[in-house]
Amino acid sequence: STLAWGVNLPAHLVVVKGTEFYDAPSKRYVDFPITDVLQMMGRAGRPQFDTVGIAVIMVHAPKKSFYKRFLYEPFPVESGLSDCLHNHLNAEIVSGTIQCKQHAVDYLSWTYFFRRLMRNPSYYHLTDTSPEGISEYLTALVQQALEDLEDSECIEVEEEDIVATTLGRIAAYYYLDYTTVQLFAKRSESIDDEFSALETLSDATEFAELPVRHNEEHLNADLAKTVRYGAGEGAMESAHTKTNLLIQAHIGHQSLPIADYNTDTRTVFEQTGRVLQALVDVCADAGFLGATLHVMKLSQSISQACWADQDPLLTLPYMSEQVVGGLKRGKLNFLRHLIKARRDQVNPALRSS
Repeated sequence: STLAWGVNLPAHLVVVKGTEFYDAPSKRYVDFPITDVLQMMGRAGRPQFDTVGIAVIMVHAPKKSFYKRFLYEPFPVESGLSDCLHNHLNAEIVSGTIQCKQHAVDYLSWTYFFRRLMRNPSYYHLTDTSPEGISEYLTALVQQALEDLEDSECIEVEEEDIVATTLGRIAAYYYLDYTTVQLFAKRSESIDDEFSALETLSDATEFAELPVRHNEEHLNADLAKTVRYGAGEGAMESAHTKTNLLIQAHIGHQSLPIADYNTDTRTVFEQTGRVLQALVDVCADAGFLGATLHVMKLSQSISQACWADQDPLLTLPYMSEQVVGGLKRGKLNFLRHLIKARRDQVNPALRSS
């Protein structure tokens, strides 16, 4: 997926060596989305250098005819709105666009999802294509989404009026899944130390798609033995457990077992900032001062790559416990001492470490 979406790497020849990847939750190999395969093929051909591009797809024999078909025939693009309708409706409710159930149904009628529903109803499991049937289908879809949002306390429904709650506003503001703020609200009272804050953070829905490759559960088990808190009760093949371990490894300056874990760590920290800030807001809004402080300490630990109870000198590059010990013996206890110290004071302290 990195090659498909994130890297500007045109080439004369692109070889797609297999069209499956290991899906840890289902514990089996599944096919790449067709759109990802098309994106990888699209890298073939270098602008200003080539007039043609060559793409080779290595695929299992029974799937050969399928890939030939989608390569040479138009491929329809379907809507994925129904899979994330809850979050879209919540955002529109927060912004004031949707204020009642009828507004939500009207909102759907102006989307690409509605256009594809009319053209390809079987794809969306619509059996009755009459105007009444389509209206019932959309109403049921909206009703289920609103009930789920109400159960998660993101909205309040009073007869026909729909009002956003604080949790709903937090989810919309930080672009979070509604199930994430629901989880935070349930667990905020039980956050009583740094590890419980870390577990709550790691269990956010935003980290559910972190890849756990084949046999990586063994690497996770080994990593859990070296980090400060271990993995708790989390399953080693879980994306949330892996997220927990990678954050601990980052804070504790632990070495990672393979290069892929460095990429995964960057993926985790692309999400961590806003998810952590949302957790702070949820705890503060609920009135749990202790939980709020623990989450804020965790946020600082992640930002500085140093546990809250460790020496602050460890936040400096290339510092280790041994080097800090030598500086302490030289009475260089704080950063301000180190800044004011002369070279003839620092060098003996470093040599003693």
